[in-house]
Parts: sequence; C-alpha cells; structure tokens
Amino acid sequence: AVSDAERDFLVSLGRQAAQALDRVRTAAALREAEARGRAIVDNLPVGAAFVVDHDLRYVLAGGEALRDTGFTPDA
Repeated sequence: AVSDAERDFLVSLGRQAAQALDRVRTAAALREAEARGRAIVDNLPVGAAFVVDHDLRYVLAGGEALRDTGFTPDA
C-alpha cells in the first residue's frame, strides 16, 4: 500500500516532470519559429524587414533591399 505522503510526493514529482517537459517543448517551438522568421526575412525579395523589441531596439533586420544599400544585419 502507498501512504498519502508517498502518493502526494509522486503526484508532485509527476507535475514537476510535466512542467519541465512543457518548458523544453516551448523552447524548441520558439527556436523553430525564430528560425522560420529569420529565413523569411533573410530571403525577402525586393524589400527589407525589421523586427524591434519593446524598447524599439532592432532584433532582426534583413532582406534584399537591406543588402543592396550596403547595410548588414549586424551594423
């Protein structure tokens, strides 16, 4: 027989494992979404795209027009 304390411990352990797995899946999905967005921006024909954060700092810049002006995403 399993005591209430042991059952509670196992339930808690299961919840923590599920939360950890959810964080891993969320991080992987974010990396994939960022990679897709970067691929779109980097391959944007006849234009440029810019993504800024809440402080209006550039976090992503790319596209054919950006390269044609001599700017690089790192500049």
